[in-house]
Amino acid sequence: MKKKISICAFFIFISICFTLSLMAKGDEKRCEELKKEIKNMMAECQSCKTDEECFLDEKLSGSCPFGCHYLRSHIYDDSESIALIKKKIEQYNNECGGCLYDCALPPKDHEVGCKKGRCVDLRYYSEKD
Repeated sequence: MKKKISICAFFIFISICFTLSLMAKGDEKRCEELKKEIKNMMAECQSCKTDEECFLDEKLSGSCPFGCHYLRSHIYDDSESIALIKKKIEQYNNECGGCLYDCALPPKDHEVGCKKGRCVDLRYYSEKD
């Protein structure tokens, strides 16, 4: 009788572990999809034509794992896109957990520019990018 209970307990334990493993993989996949969606939305708001359009958006900067300093174009000021990005980042942090890392100093205004149609930190930009 004890042997049957032990075997049943073992199989229950294995099935619980398997279920938790599948749930974790589903959550991981959801987090990766959400991260990709946020990065695509952020990239869209970095579209520019001139250096003067680009600036450091301190409201979205430091949003791990989406970069320490978020550079974007003024074209998207007060847009629904920015509010949606903030909401999605909050959702990501709640569902997937945040992360911590050290950041370099933010760029100064003259270190932000538009290269190849995208706002960039000129300190780290090379023509190869």
